[in-house]
Order: sequence, then structure tokens, then C-alpha cells
Amino acid sequence: MHDNLEDWFKNDYWSHEEAACLMYAIIPITHQGLSSTTYNVHKVGNIEVFVHNKNTDKVNEILKLFSIFESANWERNDKDGKRTWGEYFKMAEHKGIRIDFALKCSKNSFERQSKNKNKPMEQEKTGDKNDSTVTFSKEMAEVLEPIAKLIISFKGNDKYKEYGNKIQQGLIDDWLKNKTNTEHEKRFLKELITKYYGITSART
Repeated sequence: MHDNLEDWFKNDYWSHEEAACLMYAIIPITHQGLSSTTYNVHKVGNIEVFVHNKNTDKVNEILKLFSIFESANWERNDKDGKRTWGEYFKMAEHKGIRIDFALKCSKNSFERQSKNKNKPMEQEKTGDKNDSTVTFSKEMAEVLEPIAKLIISFKGNDKYKEYGNKIQQGLIDDWLKNKTNTEHEKRFLKELITKYYGITSART
């Protein structure tokens, strides 16, 4: 089993249960030894996953997505009940399903390591009427990747783990204090973090 999102792309095939969890950036494995006061176990199809208390609201969405994947009309026969991760991304796009930003970043990082570095980085198709693929140049990808990684790393902040999306804006400022060079950068990153994590405390 893999303990981080990017490693899951090393598996050519995912089950419906695994894909449903991963689309919400939940690692689809049962973790042993985790505190029962911090994590709850949930049954998703044929697997059990431990979900952090602050992510409990995602469980119903994961179960709905699992049901969608099970009942979907796929283009070809499956392989032992599993499909390629690329097929799940296509199905999510077709159904208008939101893919967690962290999983998208992990996919892009995995693909960059697997492809020629001189090729442009591919990003998921947008939901507009234009069906063409949006691409970033190598230079643009290098600019955006550190920002995405910083935003994702915020979930490891002890204060965020304690307060979830009720965290006070001042605590976000404290976390960013040594991670930015200017007040403008800090305001910009705080706005992105607030929006990405759905933080509901008043902006300052």
C-alpha cells in the first residue's frame, strides 16, 4: 500500500473504492495504531479507511462517488474489477465531479517525473465549452508548483488540525510568518489557503 497520493499513480489500476477515496485526497488504506479519538473508520465498498475527524463530512461524498463509479457506463471491460487511473479522471470530468487539488498536484508531479522534462506540463481539462487541453509551459509549472506545495502543506499545521476550517486568520498569519518575503505575498497566500480549505473565520 502507498502512504502518499503521488505513489498511488505508480499503480496502473485502481478499484472503484480506491478511486473514490483518492478523488477526495483520502488515502484508501486502513491505518493501524491511529488514535480513535482523532480518526474514525468508515466502510467504502470492500475496504475500510480511517478518516480524520475534520474530514468526516467527506465520507458521504466518497460513498456517492463510489456509487457513481460502480454504476457508470465504461468504454471497455475492466481488469479484475479495476480500471486505469486515467479512466477515473476522464469519468470524473465527464460527470462534472470535482477532483481534490492535492490529487491533481500529485498527478502532475508524477507525470512530470515520467515524461521528458522538455515537454509542457499537462493540466486537467477545464469545465468550459472549449474541449482542448490546457497546458503550462515548463517555466510556468516551476513557478506554480511551490505555491501549490505550500498550500497543501498547511494541512499539517497543528492549529489547523485542532480547529479545522474554524481556524482564526491570525493563526494563518503566524504559520506564514517565515514562509514569505513580503506582506503582499502573505496576504495573497492567506487568501489562497482560506479559499482552498473553506476556512470560515472572518478575513483580516
